[in-house]
Formats: sequence, structure tokens, C-alpha cells
Amino acid sequence: MHREALEFFYFQGKSIAEVAELVGVPLNTVKTRMLRGRVLMAQLLGHFGIARADSMTDGEARSGDVPVIAVGTDAGDRVIGNPL
Repeated sequence: MHREALEFFYFQGKSIAEVAELVGVPLNTVKTRMLRGRVLMAQLLGHFGIARADSMTDGEARSGDVPVIAVGTDAGDRVIGNPL
């Protein structure tokens, strides 16, 4: 469930609305699956000693930063927000 939503969004460039249509579930279900998937991914990365970014307010990665996990969406259903 989580993987499918994340794959469509991040690797195929689909909007959240497009993912909802493709998967056949409500928009908020896709948002929930993506959030849970990102949380699970952060836990998995942590298990392997990969830390999360503490801030990325300017959009620039800094030394020691690793994948940023955003929460929320803008009007175009693109994920935005602060890292976990």
C-alpha cells in the first residue's frame, strides 16, 4: 500500500490526486499512506544508521544531511513541509 503511493508520487511524478485515481482510493487515503510510508522509511533508514536532516529551510542539502521527509502538500498536491 505505502510503497505503491510513494512510487507513483516520487518516481513517476504523479500528483497526489493522480495517485488517488490510479490506486482507486480517496485523496486523504493516499496522503495517509504516503505519510505512513515516509515514517516507515525513516525508521528503516535509522535502523541502518542513516540520520534524518534536522533542517532544510533554504532547500539546500548540507554536510551530514540525508533524505528529507516532508509532511503536507501545497495547492498542487506536491509534498512540502519540515523534515521528520
